[in-house]
Amino acid sequence: MKETSHIFRAFQEMEIQIQSEGMSRRIPKLMRCLLISFGLEQNPCSVNASNKCISLSCPWIKAKLFASHLYLLFSIVFGYFVDKHLIFYISGNLDLAIYLIAADLLYCRRRKIQLYINNFLHTPTEMIGQQQKNKFTSICVLMACTVVFAIVYSSFSVVVLINKEAIPEKSSGHTLNVANLILNIFVWILYALHAYIGIPMQACLFVFFCLLINERLCAINRTLEDMVKRNINCVAQIRHQRAMFCELQKTSAEVDGIFREINFIWLLKIVIRCCMSFYDILTISWSGVGVSEQSIVILDVIFDIVHFTVLCIVAGNIVDSKTYILETVSAMGKADILIKDDLGQEIQYFVSVVGHSKMAMTAANIFPLNKNLAVTLLGVIGSYSIVIYQVSNN
Repeated sequence: MKETSHIFRAFQEMEIQIQSEGMSRRIPKLMRCLLISFGLEQNPCSVNASNKCISLSCPWIKAKLFASHLYLLFSIVFGYFVDKHLIFYISGNLDLAIYLIAADLLYCRRRKIQLYINNFLHTPTEMIGQQQKNKFTSICVLMACTVVFAIVYSSFSVVVLINKEAIPEKSSGHTLNVANLILNIFVWILYALHAYIGIPMQACLFVFFCLLINERLCAINRTLEDMVKRNINCVAQIRHQRAMFCELQKTSAEVDGIFREINFIWLLKIVIRCCMSFYDILTISWSGVGVSEQSIVILDVIFDIVHFTVLCIVAGNIVDSKTYILETVSAMGKADILIKDDLGQEIQYFVSVVGHSKMAMTAANIFPLNKNLAVTLLGVIGSYSIVIYQVSNN
């Protein structure tokens, strides 16, 4: 009996390994780099191996977080003693603080994140369907655009810094000015790495989970639509789809519990930064060095608006997919309105479960992330920018 149990366990571990290798092949290299950057395992496997992988990557993640905290402290002190634009000083340190808060929260919750990734990626291939085959393409495009934007932003900022320091100085202070310029460039490049690569990578992890949840919802909806087209009235299949939906609802609530505080501080940071940026656009001169500073401010505004727009649209797709499932199940109920047996009761129960389910990503569990929120925030940012400008003039 012991030998049989040992052989069975070995075959089971082999099957899990084969499934894991198959799942890892479906993940693009950029997605693997994203998971590794958070200390997560790109090849989901057994629990023991997963814990070992996390424990091995923890020292590197801890060192990175410690260095980032030191950099924030240095940025605050250095910006205080250097002649720096006040809005740039506040917004820059705000970006760094938000990045570190989100990074600390994700680090503390990394085991839950690893568990959910393993569960999602072990879904059978036939459940996913052909429509979601390239579901990671959008995240890879976002990551590529983030890197390009960071390079452009850093290069343009370095050029602006060099042009500002290109004013003739006395020979006695030339060495000091060169050292100050080099230090400014170094600080600015590190800021761009944290604010324009670090924060978007965190957002890509959130988008990754949203796409996985939406993928499962679309699979459930396709199965239900296929049942309607073929006029299949099977109580067992409806119960199975309802059980899958309930499990997915529970998982989405747990994922929302991981990211809700992070989403809130992201949106809060975006609103504050956009208001300050619009104030700069309205007050900074559009001549001389002011043109370069205005260009940097405009790039900041574009980055922030694209950031929260992507978050709202991707999270809103989950609510839309749930609505499609509700419409499909309701159509099944209308077709079987006269049925009073178990089938009719199961359909009515399924409609009730889907209709009362939350199934939404939120910001601090206060308001859901959707397209309406994106439009509302744009209006709030525009209104408060005008108010700030009028108050400053008075």
